[in-house]
Parts: sequence; structure tokens; C-alpha cells
Amino acid sequence: MFGQLNRQKITTKGEKYKYKDVEILLQIGRIEDKNLYTKNSVVVLPANTSFDDDCITDKRSALGSFFTTHYVDQYTNQLEKIKETIIITAKQECRPINEKEFELGSTILLPAPFDNLTTVAVSAVTTRHPKDGISVDLCAIALTIKNIFEITADKKTDMLIFPVLGSGHGGLEIDLSINFMLFNIKYYTHYYHHIKNVKIIIYDEKQKSKKIKLINPRFL
Repeated sequence: MFGQLNRQKITTKGEKYKYKDVEILLQIGRIEDKNLYTKNSVVVLPANTSFDDDCITDKRSALGSFFTTHYVDQYTNQLEKIKETIIITAKQECRPINEKEFELGSTILLPAPFDNLTTVAVSAVTTRHPKDGISVDLCAIALTIKNIFEITADKKTDMLIFPVLGSGHGGLEIDLSINFMLFNIKYYTHYYHHIKNVKIIIYDEKQKSKKIKLINPRFL
């Protein structure tokens, strides 16, 4: 249906793709890099469906690397405060499915003071199972992208910044996640026109380059 996958080398300079008025950049980097952000950008950080996520202290996760880099030094012992703010905001804005969990893809914007660098969105991308550990469903990625377009539509937001959703503790293949993200980003630009730039930041331990199998760009 989509033709042969093309193996594309992605570097720290990035590869740009254009869809109508939206420029999409795939780039090797770190989600905590403050040079990625503008005053009108939103960074989307994945959490689990409870929003009570221990990954906030794990520098190997997008959630943890962002908050431990930008808030631990400035706000002493503030990680627990951030977790509390995330849960309170989720209870105010998201639909629960039981006493502890929210719907997949539920997405919130954090209030001040946790928006001083850029607006921060936290989304329920993964599910934590008592026996099986952490898993990710592709529909959670689709819902995350839908919801972030929706909740930023009445803001001044013109840029979205994502890690590769579900590819960390969720265990999703990077190639699969990126292609699925690209299709959903394209789809929702049909309905929302405020976003002009999207960055997908691909983590690589050596921070040099990574070969990604991408569907033929003419389908994007």
C-alpha cells in the first residue's frame, strides 16, 4: 500500500519534511535541550495512564530527563511537587476510567511555574500492568497527537516538540512509532491549522546519527 520503506539517515542537523504549511523536523537530540524551545512551543512528555509516574526521576526517560534537567536545580525537591501538580491537573481536566487511571491519550498542560521554559504537556501514552510491566498501544499515540492539537488550538502555540512516543519504557520500535506519528500529525493538520512546526526528537546515546526506515515521503 505504501511502497518500500526508505532507510533515512537522521543526524543532529535533522531532516525536514513539508506538508502544506507545516514543517516537520526529524532530529537526533535530547528532549531537554532548551535550544529546541520557543515562547510559543509545547513539549509533549509521555507518562502512564495513572499520571503517577516514577519516570519523572529517571533521566533515561523523556519525562525524567526534562524535569531533572530544568527543575531540580531551580526548585529544590520539586519533583514530588511536579508529580502532585500533574495528578491534580489530570483529575481536573481528564476523564478517569477508575480510581487510579485515566483514558489512554489523556493530555494536560502544566500551569505555572512549570511553564517558564516552554509550555509542558504530559500525556498518558503507556499503561503499567502489575504483572506484565509497561506497555504501549498505538491508539494512545494517535489520541495523544489528536488531543495536543485540540487543547492548543485556542493558544498561541505554533510548534509541537515530541520525543519518539512509546519507544522508551513502552518498548515500541522507533521506526514504527515515528511513521505512525507522522501519519497522525499529517491527519490532524487537516483539522487544526495553528501548528506550523513539529519537531520529533530522536534520542541516540552517541548523539550522532541514526538510520530510520521511513515510508515514502510522498505519502506524507
